[in-house]
Amino acid sequence: LPETDMSLWKRACFTAPTSRFEDVWDDMVRDMEEKAPTTGALSQRVTDLSTTFARDTHKIYIQLEDAHDDRTLQRSQVNTLFRDIQYHLYTAVLVESEDTYAMQA
Repeated sequence: LPETDMSLWKRACFTAPTSRFEDVWDDMVRDMEEKAPTTGALSQRVTDLSTTFARDTHKIYIQLEDAHDDRTLQRSQVNTLFRDIQYHLYTAVLVESEDTYAMQA
């Protein structure tokens, strides 16, 4: 080799007798063929995934409906309390007046 201004390490990399490029295509194809799922196995996996997805979706919808029902119940209870507030106030006034009369007696 002609003399250059390259470092010894770089020169060793360029002049090393080993091949840096390897043909891995055949190995990759062989691995793919060995790992390729059969149509039946793939169909079963898709069916399992679909079943899991449907079950999880159903659970989510049930939780959303329960939360909606809880909010509806709370809203109706609050509305009932607001509607009956005048009666609660009247009852409170009666109790206070009875206490006042009991103290005076």
